[in-house]
Amino acid sequence: MQHKYKEIKRFEVTKDYSQTHMTNFMENSIVKGLPGFESIEMGLNSSNPDYDLVVISFTWENKEAFMNFKKSDVHLQSHKKRTPNPKILKYSAMHFEVTDEWN
Repeated sequence: MQHKYKEIKRFEVTKDYSQTHMTNFMENSIVKGLPGFESIEMGLNSSNPDYDLVVISFTWENKEAFMNFKKSDVHLQSHKKRTPNPKILKYSAMHFEVTDEWN
């Protein structure tokens, strides 16, 4: 049985950048419409006085779909153009299979 697959990205960003960062992800995301891509969810926590926490969760049909995206030309090209952004203070990501789900 194949499980859905999640990638969760966690960004600590400057207070003046959180809305721009979230808008950029939603408007410029390269995953929309790709085979196996299901959804993006986004969250914002502004409770820390030093930074805003932006969490972005991507859901894929399965791990194979996610790995195909990571190896794709569109993904590799998007990272070639990237330059460090001083407004992103810290970044981490986690990946996992969804083994159970309740609605």
